[in-house]
Amino acid sequence: QFVSAHLDSVRNELMKMSLFIEIGGLIMGFGAVVGGIFGMNLKNDIEEDGHAFAIVIIVTVVLMVIMLAGFTKKYYQLKADTSSASTFNLLKNFFTYVDDLEYHLFSKNVSKLEFKDAVEKITKLKI
Repeated sequence: QFVSAHLDSVRNELMKMSLFIEIGGLIMGFGAVVGGIFGMNLKNDIEEDGHAFAIVIIVTVVLMVIMLAGFTKKYYQLKADTSSASTFNLLKNFFTYVDDLEYHLFSKNVSKLEFKDAVEKITKLKI
C-alpha cells in the first residue's frame, strides 16, 4: 500500500512537470505565431514606422508574461485548495477514524452531539 502511494506521488509529480512544459510550449508558441505573422513579408505599412518592431516585441512579451502569470496564479490557487493540512490529515487517517468510530459509536444509539464530540475527539479537528 505504501509503495502504491509512493508511485502515485511520483506519477503526480511527472504530470505536474508535463503540465508546466505544455504551458511553457503554449506561451512560447504564442510568441512564435506573432513572429510568424510579422515575418510573412506582407505589405501593411507597419514596417515604415521606426518603432513598430520594438512595440510588437514589447506587446508580445507583455502578453506572454500575462499568460504565465495567469497560469501561475491558477496553479497556486488549485494547490492551496487541495493541500489543506487538516483535509490531508483526515483523508490520510480515514480508515483509522472509521475503525475508531465503529468501535466507539456504532455499537449503541448516539445523538448528533455525541457523534460530533466523538468525531472531534478522534480526528482532533474542530467541527
